[in-house]
Amino acid sequence: MGRRVTEHSGRTFDNEKLMIITIFEEGAGKKEAKEESACSKRHDVLIRRGYAYGWKDE
Repeated sequence: MGRRVTEHSGRTFDNEKLMIITIFEEGAGKKEAKEESACSKRHDVLIRRGYAYGWKDE
């Protein structure tokens, strides 16, 4: 099972840059990830490899 990862940027009240990364539980679907983080620019999937996770493209 994979884990969905979404990424987008934002700003604090002090105008500092933020990188917001959300990692969803295993089994979360693409639809669920898009609904929860609609403003996200990047969607990826992490795949379990033994005791660690790796990107789907590797």
